[in-house]
Amino acid sequence: PAHDPGVPFQLVNGDTVVFIGSEFTEQRIRHNHLETALTARWPDRGLRFYNLGWSGDTPAAASRGYFGGAAEGYRRLMDELNRIKPSVVFLEYGAIAAYDGPEGVQPFLARLDKLVTDIRRHTGRIVIITPPPVETKPRIREAIASLRSNRAAVAKALVGYADDRGLRAVDLFRAGFPGEGKTGYTH
Repeated sequence: PAHDPGVPFQLVNGDTVVFIGSEFTEQRIRHNHLETALTARWPDRGLRFYNLGWSGDTPAAASRGYFGGAAEGYRRLMDELNRIKPSVVFLEYGAIAAYDGPEGVQPFLARLDKLVTDIRRHTGRIVIITPPPVETKPRIREAIASLRSNRAAVAKALVGYADDRGLRAVDLFRAGFPGEGKTGYTH
């Protein structure tokens, strides 16, 4: 079901939360800060978490194709979701799509839409997370200007995608971008 923007996000008793995405998701498995914060927010709800992040992954499971091509990687991802039976899924894609430039946004969204459609067989509680901004330190500002612009375009498209489909979105790009003339801290 679509989320009601007037109702704050929350996890309910017994929720099974799955994180799916590329390297930003995968690397969080080392520290589990997000899982800890969500559990601390709702300590008596018996929450379960699964991190299915995969470095270099895309919504089409291109990186998961290590097992025999993207179609095989995608099938394995769907098998994991069938096994886990998530009630909430956080999707964190787009950082890699930014390398394809503005012309890559719509093909990326089409692949994301297939993934969202397949995840909706398990749950309608899907949260779209945008990629963070690119580091903006003065010594590399010019070198990463187009990538930063591309990530901004992907983030905007993801927020629009979520809005159009009644999904929640977390805009890490906008939240993490310090603005022109300042240095950043993120990837």
